[in-house]
Amino acid sequence: MAKVTGPLFSITARGQIGKALIYSRWRNIDYVKKYAAPVQPNTPAQIAVRDQIRRLAQIWSNPPDPSIIREFHAYYITLQQMHELVMTGYNMFIRLYFPFDMDEAVLMYFAYGRESDDGCEWNQTALWGYCNTPNTHLYLYNEETGKAVTTTTDDRGQFNGCFPAEDWPAHSWVRLTCPDKPMPEIRFKIFDYDFGW
Repeated sequence: MAKVTGPLFSITARGQIGKALIYSRWRNIDYVKKYAAPVQPNTPAQIAVRDQIRRLAQIWSNPPDPSIIREFHAYYITLQQMHELVMTGYNMFIRLYFPFDMDEAVLMYFAYGRESDDGCEWNQTALWGYCNTPNTHLYLYNEETGKAVTTTTDDRGQFNGCFPAEDWPAHSWVRLTCPDKPMPEIRFKIFDYDFGW
């Protein structure tokens, strides 16, 4: 049964009319589609996909380090905004990590860059981050300048360093990967001093 506002000459509708039409709304967009009987053959591939999404959803809700859950969620929301994608931070996280075995993958909680950060000199850029894998090599590459640096996470899985701002300027894109272990390539922009990207 469709739910209507202003019956007969309604403006919005949600729900099903018999077995004919389904009215719905997604991201403030009203739409209607033809009814299709649900089919759940539960093939091995479908079950594997559902299991992976379920596992990623559990990591999203309960990351291995629960003390950083707010920063973890904020990071993927920021990534989604930097890439100007119409999705949530949760969807961004699922999109990046879906192809990876989470028993082996490097899970990046967050990674940032900021020119003239308080922890560095005025003409330097701070690059820092945190992942679930201690003592792991990470490779950062600046798309604008072509400069690259390899860093290693400490015993807690954190990394940080100060680098020349001319090589790592604000508003430039950085690619972050792990050469030794499975990890999605993460692209982020370096903040300026006022946290603008």
